[in-house]
Amino acid sequence: MENSIVRKCETTIRDLINHTVSNIDKDKLHKENRTFLSKITERLHFEKQTDWSVLTSCLDVIGDSELAIFEYHNLFELDRTTNRINANYLSLYGVLSAVYIQYTSILKLIDLFKIKNLKEIKKNIDKLDIIKLRHKVAAHPFDTSENGNKESYKIDRNSFQANGNFRLLNSNNDFFTFNVLNSYIFYKKEIIKILYDIIDKLMFYVFGNNKSEIYNKFHNRIVTLKANIN
Repeated sequence: MENSIVRKCETTIRDLINHTVSNIDKDKLHKENRTFLSKITERLHFEKQTDWSVLTSCLDVIGDSELAIFEYHNLFELDRTTNRINANYLSLYGVLSAVYIQYTSILKLIDLFKIKNLKEIKKNIDKLDIIKLRHKVAAHPFDTSENGNKESYKIDRNSFQANGNFRLLNSNNDFFTFNVLNSYIFYKKEIIKILYDIIDKLMFYVFGNNKSEIYNKFHNRIVTLKANIN
């Protein structure tokens, strides 16, 4: 899990932020009668001081959800070999929830760091199968279709297959085949691009035009990160 690209991006963001925090002169803050929150809000270009706690919570959620998603792969292998139907349900609902809370946390980071085209980014990711599946199965089993009709959805419990495929049935008994593992690949590609944008924006906030030795270390680290997508 520590080697996943999402985890590496999260750690890089944390390290950039910790570097910023370590460079805040607490004695100077005291002399100026300022608080840490006021200074970090200024350094990270936040709109309000409460954004700091939002940032730390988002990073925690991204890391924790990545751990859950990683564990799904292990559980899938166990469920596949033992044919445990109940465990299939638990794994499926769990990974869909983990993906969605990770997604919403990343959306919040986009907002905090003022990444452009938030609405367009959200629109594109909402079209992905894994997000649609989460809405249909784990959040809104009674939903509205594109033509405005009410539809209900359920999993065909006998459809779980060794390759990860399963079927979803709607109220008309039309079925749709999904594969969470394959769907997650497309989701991961999208969020990795977003995390790269956040890292680039944070590099600018932290260093500006100061190409110091520590800047070069982070820059080289990020180049390596972007070159080795897992």
